Amino acid sequence: MPKPDRYLWYIWWLLIVITISGIIFNKLSSETIKINLQLTINNTQTIRLFCLFPYNISLRLMFSRSGNENRPELGSYSTVGNWRETGVLKFNNLGEPVKLTLSDSDKKVVYEAMPASGYGENTISRNLVVFEDDNNPSEFSWPQSQTKPFQLKSGFNVFQIAILEVGKEIAGEQIQIWVNPPLGLKTTHRSYSFLWYFYFWPVYVFLLFLMLLILLYRKKKINNH
Repeated sequence: MPKPDRYLWYIWWLLIVITISGIIFNKLSSETIKINLQLTINNTQTIRLFCLFPYNISLRLMFSRSGNENRPELGSYSTVGNWRETGVLKFNNLGEPVKLTLSDSDKKVVYEAMPASGYGENTISRNLVVFEDDNNPSEFSWPQSQTKPFQLKSGFNVFQIAILEVGKEIAGEQIQIWVNPPLGLKTTHRSYSFLWYFYFWPVYVFLLFLMLLILLYRKKKINNH
């Protein structure tokens, strides 16, 4: 086989490895982890997940709903004032409080629920942010640049989620906690940005297949001579 073709085969195999690795890591980094949890004080769940790169965890509480039920006890994302001027989000209806802790062998961070902000066919979601002890549960500094979130490290992570506080109207309710992935079509953590392009993996597979056909044709042509 002529050297140019040999190098082309090496390049093709390298691209195959890169494409397969990218597809796998894209899949691992874009999956939402869903944990069933009862809203009972001190109820604890252990979470195990793999991260390619470190990133600050992002969490949502997912409550069930029936039909167009609004569930006012979960709050409403309606603010007072201009947060761009004040640097503070203040809500008319925060909803029933929910606080939980995230902890591992190195750290422990308290999170609290914001008002309901996402409405699906069967779910209502409330985002979780780092708790700030400011004696005003209806106010949140925004953006939370001064707080230290719970950071996941590269590799396998094992940590605990424990319910610290829950309002009376939702106490005992069965919900899900969603650990948002670092990679998404709309939002992606900076360290994972290169993996975003592997959402288009069918295009790369098609191009590699065309390259394979060309290489096989060239090989057949050389052998016939």
